[in-house]
Amino acid sequence: MILEKQLRLSGWLQRLERENVTFTFLDAPHEASGPIPEDVKAFGDQETYREWWNAEQDPATKAWHYHGSDQSLAYLESVWDEQGPFDAILGFSQGAAMTALFSGMLKSKGKVLPKCIICISGIKVRDSRFEGWYAGIGRLPSFHLYGSHDPVKIYTNGLIRCFEDPVVVQHERGHVVPKLGVVDEAALVAFVRRWAEGGATKLKESRL
Repeated sequence: MILEKQLRLSGWLQRLERENVTFTFLDAPHEASGPIPEDVKAFGDQETYREWWNAEQDPATKAWHYHGSDQSLAYLESVWDEQGPFDAILGFSQGAAMTALFSGMLKSKGKVLPKCIICISGIKVRDSRFEGWYAGIGRLPSFHLYGSHDPVKIYTNGLIRCFEDPVVVQHERGHVVPKLGVVDEAALVAFVRRWAEGGATKLKESRL
């Protein structure tokens, strides 16, 4: 599991585990359609590199299509129904985009939402079919972290604007899961304490 390795190396996993957070990691259902990026090779190989969708823009209409997204959403919904609900959802990159999108789908179906979401370098999906879903999650507590040198940060800002009161933290690197400084770590822990367990000073237990 690539994300688990990234979170462990950066210290996120250990810090949140000290807050009694338990993690359930899921692999995307599709094999990646492109080569594994250089900064991800340290955490896995082409066989373990997965994707939630393959995004393509129609050159004639300029419309975006997210091939495989329907199957991925159905898979996540089955996990949510069978193992959830979870207190929070966390994702990085395409997984962060899916975190927000899936929350919107839950809202559109009248299902229980997570108490909060954590998006690392996430973007707003540009498929017009899903536009209405973002309007339904504006009040969902959200924590967004992205790099000042991230090439997709302009799209990250588009996702952040979907939320009424987001917590936003910027780091000085690119499209990565960074190690957190003291201030940023405190912001993350305070967010999880406030929303995942309703203001507890120390979490009894929370499922992410």
